[in-house]
Amino acid sequence: MHALFAQPNAGSATPCAVFKIKQISFALGAILLIFFSATQSWAQQQRLEDELNKVPVSELATAAKKFGNPRRGAIAFYQPALNCARCHESADGRQLGPDLTEKRAVEIAHLVESVLSPSKQIKKGFESVQVLLDDGRQISGVLVEENAKQLVVDTIEQAEPLKIDKDQIDDWKKTKLSSMPEGLANQLSNRQQFLDLVSYLDAIAVGGPAVAIQLKPSNIATLAPLPKYESRIDHAGIIEGLDEAALDRGKETYRLRCASCHGTVKEEGSMPTSLRFSSGKFKNGNDPYRMYQTLTHGYGMMIPQRWMVPQQKYEVIHYIREHFVKPHNKPQFFETTESYLAGLPSGDTRGPKPVVSRPWTAMDYGSSFINTVEVSRDGSNIAQKGITVRLDDGPGGVESGKYWMMYDHDTMRLAGAWTDGFIDYEGIHFNGTHGRHP
Repeated sequence: MHALFAQPNAGSATPCAVFKIKQISFALGAILLIFFSATQSWAQQQRLEDELNKVPVSELATAAKKFGNPRRGAIAFYQPALNCARCHESADGRQLGPDLTEKRAVEIAHLVESVLSPSKQIKKGFESVQVLLDDGRQISGVLVEENAKQLVVDTIEQAEPLKIDKDQIDDWKKTKLSSMPEGLANQLSNRQQFLDLVSYLDAIAVGGPAVAIQLKPSNIATLAPLPKYESRIDHAGIIEGLDEAALDRGKETYRLRCASCHGTVKEEGSMPTSLRFSSGKFKNGNDPYRMYQTLTHGYGMMIPQRWMVPQQKYEVIHYIREHFVKPHNKPQFFETTESYLAGLPSGDTRGPKPVVSRPWTAMDYGSSFINTVEVSRDGSNIAQKGITVRLDDGPGGVESGKYWMMYDHDTMRLAGAWTDGFIDYEGIHFNGTHGRHP
């Protein structure tokens, strides 16, 4: 081992050493090029809407006519992050947005404006309303129907339109905001994809349903239907049973799956459109049940989080409310009263129990383990290509030992040695955390 890591004499750079240095320099240059390219691409994506808004609408319309590809635009239209199809295609009689395949004379410039500024002109029949219930809940969505006794409000997050008795309403009003969220263009890759999307919208407006069917991608990913138990959930029972242990479990779920986009109290998340719970205003209701619906059905650019069972959803909601909203965003905190709990949908089940699976901790990695690993608490000692070896004998591979050493593949240094536990298995390829390493 000593001979393997011996360095050549200071005054005699061997051909092998020179070749190794050139290899490392070339690899480092390639890594930096990829990193800066990816960073630039991400930054461009986040400011795409701002850049498009600087261009005259007539110029974008002309470009879409000349350079847009409607078939590629159809792929963008059906991508899950945009949710276009979920609102504009009728499903079981529900229509949350105008039928875009209805043949009509429409200027392509209007289509450009509709994507970039959805609230500028709202088609009659798709106005949004905000409803304040007498128990403090806030509901917003598309007004489907109003009669003497009820309002019927629908949103993309609801399994079916919500019927609200007027005697439960404290106040309600129509808004000048579209149910189509701002910032959708930032979910597109670049200007060309925007032109393709507008070109597709123009093609189906001119050609109608026949052209829409012709352009529709054949391999559209669809969401599986909700489990049957979702219609029988005892929401009040789960909420009343939330305790300190549930708070801890919710904290861990938030750390692993939510923090990367929504951030923490001190740090912003990676997605500018994601709500900052400690300071932002909830757009889809701030009571536990509405937050549950947001997780179940998605909202805006957030896709449904159906990997969670009901208990897990309410645990992470509990953590968000207690850790972020209550101490830092008091106006958005909703008090759960007895009357509120009594008004929630009744049910006889809490759904299946959460299954905690950590297969990466039980895996036999063999005699050595190669990964980015930090042996410090301040970022001062990170081996980007750490080779960890086990020093004691026994079955189960490197992760089952008691003593370890790690070498840095690139610098050929001894990066660290430790006992009492292998690694903490942080990282996207282990426990799903973003921006972390073991």
